[in-house]
Amino acid sequence: MRYESERAGQLVIGDEAGELLTAVADNPLAPLRAMIVAPGGYGKTTLLAELGRGYRRADVPVLDTQEALTDPARCARAAILVDDAHRLPSGHLERLAELAARQNGSLVVARRPWSRRRALT
Repeated sequence: MRYESERAGQLVIGDEAGELLTAVADNPLAPLRAMIVAPGGYGKTTLLAELGRGYRRADVPVLDTQEALTDPARCARAAILVDDAHRLPSGHLERLAELAARQNGSLVVARRPWSRRRALT
């Protein structure tokens, strides 16, 4: 699958990444739970940015980790995009998981594969 960004000439290529972007483009209000796992330099941050653009085009609020944890009331219909989750304290990860379980919004977490902490599962 090939997903072409609206940004000039930029392509995000790959079956899983393309399917994720297409799912958000097709139904940005559908609750989504996803984890992106790849080594450093493989485009996790770029993929999160592209997902954020897709949500914003559909007027879905986009929150980062700090915004979601600071103001949980904003999470109800938002897309929470978490980059470098392997660096977050376990308490933050547990709070994000609780928010995702209680809310109808989306949670997309990006992390490196070497981190096998229970809070990331």
